[in-house]
Amino acid sequence: MANSLEISSSLAHDGDELVRFRITTLSKDFSGSVEAWGYADNLGELAAKLQGFPQSDNSSVHFQFGSPQTGFCKLEFVCIDAVAHCGVWVTMEAAYPAVNQGFEKASIFFRVEPAAIDRFSSSLRAFNSGAIQNAALQGVAP
Repeated sequence: MANSLEISSSLAHDGDELVRFRITTLSKDFSGSVEAWGYADNLGELAAKLQGFPQSDNSSVHFQFGSPQTGFCKLEFVCIDAVAHCGVWVTMEAAYPAVNQGFEKASIFFRVEPAAIDRFSSSLRAFNSGAIQNAALQGVAP
């Protein structure tokens, strides 16, 4: 199983400007997926924050989709050493509570190359309204 992060959406909204994103992530031993609300311009904002990442050995970018208890995903891109090795933390919380349990949560980490982040950022910029589209970030093999 390849390490990856995928964001998909049709960017369709019903007049309130809110759109639904599906964020899916896979690591060697674990996977998770969540739907979270946001705005169509969130993708451009994330792409802009990732432009030229990493810029130093302590670079990090934080971004979130949705809000707790409605579907939530926090992304944290980090530079993990002085030679620009990078990683991404994907923390998600379910949109609905499990029966008698509360909201399920997961955090997944995988390594990623800066060039893959650049390709992911370009894919985020290419979204437009209409059919479901996706942007995928491929991680370093485990």
